[in-house]
Amino acid sequence: MKYYAVIDTNVLVSALLKWDSLPGKIVTHALVGKIIPLVNLGRNIKRCC
Repeated sequence: MKYYAVIDTNVLVSALLKWDSLPGKIVTHALVGKIIPLVNLGRNIKRCC
């Protein structure tokens, strides 16, 4: 099952600083396709990939 998530920049920075943390796991899941990242473009949220 795939999940959708809005990934905040704080999550990305935390993942880069400590890859084995929960934010790192979230980013890993996004990179392998288990989580589909969403992007907020003003008033509309769009799929990133």
